[in-house]
Amino acid sequence: MANWSQALITFTKSSSYSDFGFNKLAEIQQQNLILWADKNKILGTKDTRIFKLAIPHIQLIWIADYGHVPNLEQPQVTAQYILKFSSTEYHYSILN
Repeated sequence: MANWSQALITFTKSSSYSDFGFNKLAEIQQQNLILWADKNKILGTKDTRIFKLAIPHIQLIWIADYGHVPNLEQPQVTAQYILKFSSTEYHYSILN
């Protein structure tokens, strides 16, 4: 597919979290889990600080040594974090 790589790069750069507006993140009231891979070369890692500060009731977990799709690269690890987050006890510990 000719020019696929360039099209993907252009699309990715044209849309950013700042276009969404970080101030809207503070309006999220549900408990949140963000799993972020520390080797994410597509989205990078810098915006995670803003998510952590802006979103109430957030749990940010770094998945070490994986890229943009840890759910495909390490599905068992990803599933464990999601299952733990889904448990009642975990939600209680975040909020109290």
